[in-house]
Amino acid sequence: VTNFANVERRHLAALLRRLGPDAPTLCEGWRTRDLAVHLVVRSGRPDVLAGQVLPRVPVLGERARRAEQAVAGQPWEELVRKVEHPPLYSPARLGPVDKRINTVEYFVHHEDVRRANGLGRRADRPDLTTRTSAGPSPTGTSARCCTTRSRPCGGP
Repeated sequence: VTNFANVERRHLAALLRRLGPDAPTLCEGWRTRDLAVHLVVRSGRPDVLAGQVLPRVPVLGERARRAEQAVAGQPWEELVRKVEHPPLYSPARLGPVDKRINTVEYFVHHEDVRRANGLGRRADRPDLTTRTSAGPSPTGTSARCCTTRSRPCGGP
């Protein structure tokens, strides 16, 4: 059975490589580097996820900001490699968990980058296009494009 989270992750990484770190995204105020940092921290630092979700909680938010700053300083190719290949300890390495928490996440962000760079909507995943337009994802969070969120893509 195909793990579409992996497929989306690979396609997004290839697009990030092609466009570089300064390409626009549909995530308000974010370039492709910012999006890559978000995805690397999300998959590689599960210990700071609470701070990404609750950035105004002083200890949690500060810890997440420090983790994001550390990741942001990495070379572009290293960031993209980490987007494509989460660390061994990441929940994203567990197939069923990866499918549940990352298929929609990577599809949405892939579309955010594609559309912001004039590549248009894909027709190969109508099942996900319908799910992301409809609202809640299987994880219970909004799966709409970043431009419909009250704050940019999980950022503060």
